[in-house]
Amino acid sequence: SPAFIYSDGGTDQLALDKFKVEAGDPSYTALADGDQLIDILCIMTEAFRRFTGVPYIALAGKHGNPCGLASADTLADAYDKALASDR
Repeated sequence: SPAFIYSDGGTDQLALDKFKVEAGDPSYTALADGDQLIDILCIMTEAFRRFTGVPYIALAGKHGNPCGLASADTLADAYDKALASDR
């Protein structure tokens, strides 16, 4: 069954209520999976920020688990690398 996302009115751009749903109504499980992947992405971003600056980072995930992660100088390259790492 569809889940509903409540907004607390905050300004966090990575809050689930800021994401656009492309098709259908997400289930609770789908939202929890997405939230887990956002947490992983935030951890990676913070690691880069502390040491080298933040490049473009792409994360591919299945059911809340990362299956491809890449960084690159362009978004397209990071995306391609993340998808390729899941093969």
